[in-house]
Amino acid sequence: MKISSVTTRVLSTLADSRLVFDRPPTTETHEFVTLELGTDEGLAGVGVTYLGGALTAALKVAVDDLVRWVASRSGFRRPPRCSARWR
Repeated sequence: MKISSVTTRVLSTLADSRLVFDRPPTTETHEFVTLELGTDEGLAGVGVTYLGGALTAALKVAVDDLVRWVASRSGFRRPPRCSARWR
């Protein structure tokens, strides 16, 4: 199985919470870094991470670097002795 597609994005959402009452509406936002990953066998996955504030851009760079590193090793197979346990 090899990684065939990767998309990372910064998602900005309103910081309001439906669990907090008696507060005026806010225009503040939270930023999340999302990762969408696909494989050559048709599997897909989504990941979300959050650090907040001014570090969001650095977090996206870190996720992009991690994805490049993992993709370069994406042909990894489990050792034969472990394969039976995972079936």
